[in-house]
Amino acid sequence: MSRLGFFFGCTTAILSKEIYEDTKKILNEAGIKYEALGFDQCCGSPLVLAGYLEEARGYAKRIVEEIQRKKIDTVITACPYCYIAFSRHYKDMDVEVPFKVKRFTQLADELLKEGRLKFNCRLNLKVTYHDPCHLGRMGDGIYEEPRNVLKSLPGIELRELELNREEATCCGGERTSFPILSIEVAKEKIESQVKPLGVDAIVSSCSFCYVNFREAAELMGNPIKVYSLEQLLARTVKGR
Repeated sequence: MSRLGFFFGCTTAILSKEIYEDTKKILNEAGIKYEALGFDQCCGSPLVLAGYLEEARGYAKRIVEEIQRKKIDTVITACPYCYIAFSRHYKDMDVEVPFKVKRFTQLADELLKEGRLKFNCRLNLKVTYHDPCHLGRMGDGIYEEPRNVLKSLPGIELRELELNREEATCCGGERTSFPILSIEVAKEKIESQVKPLGVDAIVSSCSFCYVNFREAAELMGNPIKVYSLEQLLARTVKGR
């Protein structure tokens, strides 16, 4: 029998706990049985980006060994950085990944198409979607699944950024190297690309992007709202 593991990762479980809670609600609502993983573990991706490859390899080996011990066949990741770690970084460091890896965005799209999630309210929001680098250009070109989810939500009007999909600009990235610059990049994107669309909110399916945009919007006086895809889906499904 296939066993499913959900790797929440440190950014989702610690820095954006609301995404963690909403993801759990969605999975429970869909009747998904899973083994929770990665509450207090970093996938090692920030170490790779900083050049600490030996340390990252140690993280990778420990995580893969733990998942193997639990006999898990498929791992769903909450964070695109974790997705890239499992699907690319580990292999580049010669750490074998003997299980399937899937992004939560892909799972959500499948659940909606299968009718396993029912909507209980309308959101009545005009939103734009930010394509995370680690899902799109640096990832596996995951562009349509999050849009499918957004377009399926009652009361959502999606307005595309001029630069989207392959041409999308970065949110500022993870902040281990240049935290101040990261926030400034996020502020500039809100000011020059998002506000002219006349939307109520910007939505992303990356925990890092969500945190960057949320803090940038707060520093700007909250000209727009910032949501994760998981938050909007959970609100619609749970009727709150």
